[in-house]
Amino acid sequence: MNTPVYLKETDNEPMPDDPVSYLLTGDGLYINRRTPLFSASVPCSRPREFAGHAAALDWKQPIPQEPAEKVVGFFHMINLRHTGAEAVVLLGWTPERGYEVIVPEQTSIIARHAFGPPSPVKVRYEIPALPAGMLLVGDIHSHAYLEAFESHTDSWDMRHRAGLHLVVGRLDVPAEPPDFFAVVMVDNYRLVVEHPLSLFTDYKHRCTDIPEDWFSRVRVQEVPIYSFYNPAADADTWKGGWVHEG
Repeated sequence: MNTPVYLKETDNEPMPDDPVSYLLTGDGLYINRRTPLFSASVPCSRPREFAGHAAALDWKQPIPQEPAEKVVGFFHMINLRHTGAEAVVLLGWTPERGYEVIVPEQTSIIARHAFGPPSPVKVRYEIPALPAGMLLVGDIHSHAYLEAFESHTDSWDMRHRAGLHLVVGRLDVPAEPPDFFAVVMVDNYRLVVEHPLSLFTDYKHRCTDIPEDWFSRVRVQEVPIYSFYNPAADADTWKGGWVHEG
């Protein structure tokens, strides 16, 4: 590479003396030119002397089989007990113990129709205090009988919290595996996981042996189909917390 590359570390740093140089700044890469007529520094999006690069992800700590199958089984049984109800779990992690599934207190809101099954609307929850040394590294939530996809509210949540965001859908279908969708947020960049099953050490089938206290933390609230379009009606359902929306 013949063109020198400089780092801009202070606001008042002078322009390099080289006839042509690259300057890496907090606003991106610039190319500088000094000629007898002018000196200029302009953005440089595709420098020919640099190799191309693309965003990439290598998830090094897959979720073990037992907690993965237990979480999917939990979501499945929530939908069986209350058709259309979503649920959410959080993923804590420590270097010593690995992953820990945390089931927060939550309210799953479903809309009752005159015809057809209730529709999932949203699930609201509060993040509990974590033990010392534990990191909150992600969340998993269900879309009941709907497909696993990124809703508008999911997108908002993902942008405001780094880590893994996994959605499980089509829980009404007994075939394994269910529908998965996953995004990892790193430095405000959204990385879609092309093969979500690669996030697990192994996954074979949903588990039915679920701790009963998990279910005790899920409150299901039915609302008329029109009410979740009414901000005043919806404001009374929860005070603060996070939202995942189907």
